[in-house]
Amino acid sequence: MTQTPAGWYPEPDPAYADRPGRLRYWDGQRWTEHVHEPAAPPVTPVAPQPPEQPGQVPGYSANPYGGYGQDPSQQYGQPYGQQASPYQQPYGQQPYQPYAYPYGQEPRGVTPDGVPLASWGARVGAKLLDTLFVLILNGLVAVPLAASQWDAMKLFFEDDSGTVEPPAAFWLILLAGFVIGLAYEIGFLIWKQATPGKMILGLRVRLRDAPNLPAGNVFGRVAIAALLSLCSIGSLLDYLWPLWDNRKQALHDKVAKTNVVKTR
Repeated sequence: MTQTPAGWYPEPDPAYADRPGRLRYWDGQRWTEHVHEPAAPPVTPVAPQPPEQPGQVPGYSANPYGGYGQDPSQQYGQPYGQQASPYQQPYGQQPYQPYAYPYGQEPRGVTPDGVPLASWGARVGAKLLDTLFVLILNGLVAVPLAASQWDAMKLFFEDDSGTVEPPAAFWLILLAGFVIGLAYEIGFLIWKQATPGKMILGLRVRLRDAPNLPAGNVFGRVAIAALLSLCSIGSLLDYLWPLWDNRKQALHDKVAKTNVVKTR
């Protein structure tokens, strides 16, 4: 049995049968609380009634589909009193045909299922906090390594001729910093869908079209961000991209198909 794809569908709850055009979001497994109310239709001015013809009975008009008094909206051949309803599907069953987000337009400022996107300022603030936390973790490793070869480290940094080779502790500190940074980002995103900086500011990373965050998307997201950070221009573009992007995605978000959203 094929699974119905996530998307916007006609409101399945019969309690809203008096609101045609109302949409509810199906996340691929269940109905969500995200709904879209249709815009109110423009009021059409009522045309003036033509004057009655001589001999015509006031208020009487011929009905080509049935006898006097029958509802003119009743379709020809349809038994009187029966009317097709667009809400035949009971609430809780899977939908049958997706609607594009209202009338083919992509939502702005929210995910397709209506979750608000994080602002650029909040994302930068979370990044600064995470950078501080990673530096603290790096320091816990770097200080003992540097102390173990302090004389060689001091000689290397004080050398102006460029002839002194960096000691092994120098390379170990760089390697430890790289590993700690990756482990910090990947570990927290897989575990909590958010790094500590994002959790403090009420942010979370998720797929653009679904609330979860698979490990494969986490690895792709972190890998692209790391590659772009090797070039100063690439890193700058990556962090500035959400400012003009309609989906508020950085370049690494676009590759991983993710969004940063608000949790409160």
